[in-house]
Amino acid sequence: MVLTLSAFAEVGLARDGNIPGGLFVYGGGLAVLAFIAYLIQAKFTPYADPLLLPLAVALNGIGLAMIYRLDLDTSHDRKVAAAAGKKLLPDAADAPGQLMWTFIGIALFVGAVMIMRDTDKPDAPLSFTPKTAQRYTYLIGLTAVVLLLLPIVPGIGAEINGARVWIHLGPFSVQPGEFAKLLLVVFFAGYLVNKRQAMSLIGKKVGPISLPRPATSARSW
Repeated sequence: MVLTLSAFAEVGLARDGNIPGGLFVYGGGLAVLAFIAYLIQAKFTPYADPLLLPLAVALNGIGLAMIYRLDLDTSHDRKVAAAAGKKLLPDAADAPGQLMWTFIGIALFVGAVMIMRDTDKPDAPLSFTPKTAQRYTYLIGLTAVVLLLLPIVPGIGAEINGARVWIHLGPFSVQPGEFAKLLLVVFFAGYLVNKRQAMSLIGKKVGPISLPRPATSARSW
């Protein structure tokens, strides 16, 4: 959070000569949500990697600062021009909107951690354990591939700003690739867990790379 708030302050000082007015409001709200996410993770997933959540918050904070740098709607120069009655082009970068999605993302993270608990009790309420997800590893991977291909499907795929990565769902436009990224992470995590024993057996070396042994079948008589 220190990194995030410092980046916001630096952008405001460099661009407009003052610290952004909503720095402590937005930053404080984000800090509270991140701390709640940490407490939930510590309670329900005590064996989770302790670095992933702080790294995600730090990367997200840097991204917010970069979008704020590009968001001319928050610039003092743009506000002065608007007050003078000058015609302004719409700005694509939306820092407040991105921050709202950050809040939603943290809330979904908290909900996912509370539901997907590492428990062996099959009758646990609202429980979707990692072992349950592991049974659908390849289905999750296939779903990710389908989402990546959706923008090229005629009728729903759309090209916006020169990039064909969007689909239209009624009045909404979304990038299915963003959801595919999450599914690919889950797929590779499940795949590496399922194949960890086979991949730990080193076979031939190609230069500096050690390849795992190929799968073999054995028949007993």
